[in-house]
Amino acid sequence: MAARHMTDRHAEGTKHPADIARARLAALRRDAAAVYAAISEADEVLRGLAERRVAAERDLRVCGTRHLVAAEVAAAHALDRPGLRTQLATGLRARREWRVRQSAAEAVAAATAGPLGAARQALTQVKDEFAAQLGARAGLVARLRGLTAECAAAREQIPAEPGATATESDPMVPQ
Repeated sequence: MAARHMTDRHAEGTKHPADIARARLAALRRDAAAVYAAISEADEVLRGLAERRVAAERDLRVCGTRHLVAAEVAAAHALDRPGLRTQLATGLRARREWRVRQSAAEAVAAATAGPLGAARQALTQVKDEFAAQLGARAGLVARLRGLTAECAAAREQIPAEPGATATESDPMVPQ
């Protein structure tokens, strides 16, 4: 009678623990596959961000060099101010001309500061996006490790089929 009682419960919808473990393992594998696909997508995004970062660093170097040269020209021109004798000999024309050239050199230096600031901001933005994507990928990797451990635990709950070797009964091992 006890055997019949067990059969009736099984027929009414009560599943065997091994069946539950197999179903759980299948669900875990689907989840792991989805997480793995998300990791692959994150890797592609990271590659794109790395390329953008290299380009942003190159742009920053170019803008930085232009600004440095312009600032050095303005500073050197400021030191090359005409002396009193030259000013008196030219009727103060040399001083006026120097001021015009100095204003132009300072304007060029100021004009190169804008692109330099934009290049710095672009690089910072790409670095921030890269760090955020890297953090998201790390979270996915941690989730995949957890799913792998859960899969191993579920596989341990599935009894080996009679007469099968350990690798034959393990559905995770390729045949």
